[in-house]
Amino acid sequence: MKKMTQITLALILASSTFAMECVGSKTFRDNLGNSQRKEVMLEKAFDYSDDKIHADIEEAYFVFTKYDQEKYVAKITFGPDYTKGIASTATFDMNNRFELASVNGGTVYKLVCRK
Repeated sequence: MKKMTQITLALILASSTFAMECVGSKTFRDNLGNSQRKEVMLEKAFDYSDDKIHADIEEAYFVFTKYDQEKYVAKITFGPDYTKGIASTATFDMNNRFELASVNGGTVYKLVCRK
């Protein structure tokens, strides 16, 4: 019985995920003037209300959410309270690519997703 419950839960979780690959990045100049780049792959969030992948780089939080059949929302928000940032409905180009960017002085935060 326990095994059957685990299999059922695994199937439910697998059916609720969506095939999306997203990378969050931060590009900036260090104290010596050299260009630096930090990247992180967004990963599945473990809440069961919607399909969401997310990650953070320092105080930048990247999130990509599916809220309907083919409708998505992308956000980059900033700490410490994460109430400021940028949000957009995701529209994919002909190469199935979406990009969202936020600029703060010489620092560029970017979220790039591919179907």
